Amino acid sequence: YVLHEDFDRATNTICNERVVLNNLPSFSSVIGQFNVAKSLWGVAIALHAAPRFLFVAMIYSYLLSIVHTRYYKWVKFAIACHAAENIALIILSYVPSNVHFPTHMWSFITFLTGSELFMLIYCILLSGKKYRNIPIASTLETRSISFKWKLFYVNVLCTMLSTLAYYRHEATCEDGIYTLFALFEYIVKIGRAHV
Repeated sequence: YVLHEDFDRATNTICNERVVLNNLPSFSSVIGQFNVAKSLWGVAIALHAAPRFLFVAMIYSYLLSIVHTRYYKWVKFAIACHAAENIALIILSYVPSNVHFPTHMWSFITFLTGSELFMLIYCILLSGKKYRNIPIASTLETRSISFKWKLFYVNVLCTMLSTLAYYRHEATCEDGIYTLFALFEYIVKIGRAHV
């Protein structure tokens, strides 16, 4: 919708006071500049913010039920990272980069860091036999853990690639580099939605 409504405004970015051409808008651009997208995203975040925190509580309870008590500090750290990720997502959604860039930037960094740390610790606690007080229950759980690890690796790779693309965009102002940043940003967000 956004690309159809105003392709140039959605995809062009300013770098060193000049317009840099791109083919894909960043997620922040879409939810920050376009009223319809901003409203829809705001409503979606408002509707699922509470369930996301309920899910954090459910994961916490689940991990406490399968992890040895000596690893509870890791469970608590993972859950704190997951909660921080959710809080940062809410802030990101309601403070776009064109309104207050430092808040948006630090929320994005917190979102990514919390996300990656949670995913890593969660996968380790689920798959490591020495961490669990009950064995892996079924082949379905084994496949689920394997899928989570694959999403984690893709997420880390795309996070690194998006960071490199963003810094290259800032340093060189090349046309199209911000498109790569936006692409990897979408993959990271989609990957996070499925863990």
